[in-house]
Amino acid sequence: MKLPVEYSDKEPHIKIAYLRKLKGLSQVEIAELLEMSQNAYGRIERGETKLTVDRIKQIAKVLNVKYYDLLSGASTHIDSEGSEQIELLKEELRLANLKRLQDLKEMSKKKTTEYMEEKKLLKEMIKEKEKVISLLEDKVKMLEEQLKNSSKS
Repeated sequence: MKLPVEYSDKEPHIKIAYLRKLKGLSQVEIAELLEMSQNAYGRIERGETKLTVDRIKQIAKVLNVKYYDLLSGASTHIDSEGSEQIELLKEELRLANLKRLQDLKEMSKKKTTEYMEEKKLLKEMIKEKEKVISLLEDKVKMLEEQLKNSSKS
């Protein structure tokens, strides 16, 4: 599930409340899924509780969203340990994205090389076929000449 653009820069607690309502869950139901009291969950949605990254991951799983979608735009409702974890996660995501980009570049380069080799091979095949066609055309001309000469006789 993706968040609408207007929620992309909101604090996690606002996103969590929006997604819960969108899924048609009550605070009691989601609190049970998270194995916490409704009061504790209500404090999360009101932004009265500093969230840990583990709790955000748990909530994201229940809401069927990526945890980093809840974190984007986050600034004040994450505890200090969570802030450090967020920075580590961001760096981990950045490195993963760089690796993915590098892999895509390598794959693209490999596919381009394969394409160029196949193109070269096809051009060679076309040249061979053109030679065969030329030989056949010459043979047809020769046979036409023979036919013409034999009909004169």
